[in-house]
Amino acid sequence: MNGLSNGPIRITTVPVQDRFRVLRLPGRPLNDLERFVRLPRLALPPDPLRTPLLDLEQADLVDRRSHPFYRDAEAELFLAWRGDEPVGRIAAIVNHNHNAFEERKHGRPARSGNFGFYEAVDDQAVANALLDAAAAWLRERGMVEMAGPASPSHNYYFGSRSVADEIGPPTPSRFLEVYNPDYYNRQYEAWGLESARTLLGYDADLRSPVVEKTAERFERAITDLIAATGLVVRRLDMSDFDGEIGRAVDLINRSLEDNWGFSPMTRAELGYMAQQMRWVIDPELILFAELGGEPVGISLSIPDYNQVFTAMEGRLSGWPAVFRFGNLPLMRWLWPHGNAWSTERVPLVRVIALGVVPTVWRGSSSVRRELLRLGPALVYQTFRNARRAGYRWLTASWILEDNRAMRAPFQLAALEPTRVWRIYRRAL
Repeated sequence: MNGLSNGPIRITTVPVQDRFRVLRLPGRPLNDLERFVRLPRLALPPDPLRTPLLDLEQADLVDRRSHPFYRDAEAELFLAWRGDEPVGRIAAIVNHNHNAFEERKHGRPARSGNFGFYEAVDDQAVANALLDAAAAWLRERGMVEMAGPASPSHNYYFGSRSVADEIGPPTPSRFLEVYNPDYYNRQYEAWGLESARTLLGYDADLRSPVVEKTAERFERAITDLIAATGLVVRRLDMSDFDGEIGRAVDLINRSLEDNWGFSPMTRAELGYMAQQMRWVIDPELILFAELGGEPVGISLSIPDYNQVFTAMEGRLSGWPAVFRFGNLPLMRWLWPHGNAWSTERVPLVRVIALGVVPTVWRGSSSVRRELLRLGPALVYQTFRNARRAGYRWLTASWILEDNRAMRAPFQLAALEPTRVWRIYRRAL
């Protein structure tokens, strides 16, 4: 229980006009948006498993005036207070793009809202006040269900980490993964949310003999596949960056549309994200599968920048720490033969998305993706490229518990999930 457990709880909203100030004069008070972004640091005790996410990136995700996600969504940000101290935060989100997609997909109205960006002290009264506020706001907009956490959607920070369900010692979160203390799940369930889905994360040691042997099995099958179909797996072409983004949007939306909870990513969203990450993308880790020149599959992976954020302590002012990591794409581009400041390496790559279009058209006939085994080919090539680039570990998340196709490569290598997340929901 937090030391601020006495006294009434007050809920306020964050004004849309509040801006996050990268440079703030000493002595100037924080505005409510800055309090919202920095609340984990202001109100919660240190946790060695929590990566201090970059304040500027988190502020961008809740910027309702500028971020392209909010062109097709609306959101309210709430702060919980005891006296003059913030003790929790939550966002209520209506993703109109997702609801319209669900209506087209299932042929019936969809009125689901989300909660996200949840952080709170270990006090059920605070949790109840925050979740009540989010639920009331969603009801006012005609929503009949609240699900989450989604911060702000399936395409960003998704799910609630459930360390209690994990085997072995807990591991830190990877890039764009969610970490939270286990008591958040107890707070959700005590309020009335129920676990709807389980998501898994796997870690693979790229130098493990078992992983190498599994890769060899894939190599033989994929060599046969390439010979039979003319399959080409190629890396991202940085000279045609805008064109590649368009192909990526199309492939992601077509290949993942059957996944539970999927929200189509707009061209504006993915383009915005890609432009932000242009200098941190490793082209060797963004792969396209093509048949007859037609893109039919994609694998998106990125170095685990959470290690860099930790070195920066989540603050842009900590940018000199970036130079310590000699294998980052930008560092390799600036100093192809190494730099004198390099003392560390980012050891891990995270597979963010991997998908194959459901049907491949070849001439006048169509071929189901299962027959072509394109997914294993992308997994194998991602493994090869990551190892060749000097990364030691590969992690894949969030894989739905019932997604047998995506879990199969890890099960063949006798790997168990290392991280677990839950998605909660409740009727309003």
